[in-house]
Amino acid sequence: MDTGPVQAFAELESALCEVRKTFENLWQLHEHDVVDLIRRQHLALAQLQFLGLDLLTEARQRSIPDRHAATSPQNWLGGLLRLTPGEAKRRVRVAEALTNRYRDTAAAFAEGLVEEDQAAVIATLIDGLPDCATHEQRRRAEAFLLAQSRVLDADGLRGLGKKMHEVIDPDGTLEREREAKHKRAAHFRNHGDGTQTFNWRDTDEMMATLKAALDPLAAPRPAQNGEADPRLPSQRRADAISDLVGLALRGDQLPKNRGNRAHLLVVIGEENMRTARGLGVTGSGEDLTAAAIKRIACDAKITPVRIDGNGVP
Repeated sequence: MDTGPVQAFAELESALCEVRKTFENLWQLHEHDVVDLIRRQHLALAQLQFLGLDLLTEARQRSIPDRHAATSPQNWLGGLLRLTPGEAKRRVRVAEALTNRYRDTAAAFAEGLVEEDQAAVIATLIDGLPDCATHEQRRRAEAFLLAQSRVLDADGLRGLGKKMHEVIDPDGTLEREREAKHKRAAHFRNHGDGTQTFNWRDTDEMMATLKAALDPLAAPRPAQNGEADPRLPSQRRADAISDLVGLALRGDQLPKNRGNRAHLLVVIGEENMRTARGLGVTGSGEDLTAAAIKRIACDAKITPVRIDGNGVP
């Protein structure tokens, strides 16, 4: 049995250990050597990432996930490497695309000329081309994206997708708009540290409307003494969204819920509320401090309901 790859990887791991030891003396390097090593490390990392996808392809071809009773290759990979479901699914999809369809991108990835995120975007963009795209158009699109990858990062490449659609299928605008609307989605994620993320994907049209509404609310607000607004642009946008929600709640246009206007249900101990200490829980499961609940109550119409230890009013 050929153990060449196993032996080669063992030698690579040994070499990496030696490299790590030399990094104790990084302070002795000239500036241009530090910059050069950053580039070379990035190149080596891309090559290692390609090897990982190559190994994943080999595992799938041997049906290794099936023999481990995995429900899918991504579930097997996620369990093996402790990856999130989304990341495991992305790696499986990229490995399949580069192996079966986009050999030029795979070759560039293997040489470290593109990184994993760029290769994933190239595969996604070409897979998403209009059905009317010919084989030659897809081949030219891959060559174009590979050329652009020399100057654009993954986000920059992603921005070329709409233009490629317009070139290949200029009459498909309405269909593309319908497809974009079908992709809209919104998700909440609780980070468990007192913050949550709201991930909203929607059409360019809707996002342009949102930005127009947020723009005046997200403008810097200098203090009365003239000091500049200390908030970062991202924080100003977050505050603007909060303001927008507040405007909606104070208006009369929100639909009613079972005949009532929008309500925030909060359960908190009477002593916690009195002393502004401890936590309460909302009807949707968020833990809020008593101080936060008091702030919300300052700008709300309150309907107090006292309940016993069993949750009975």
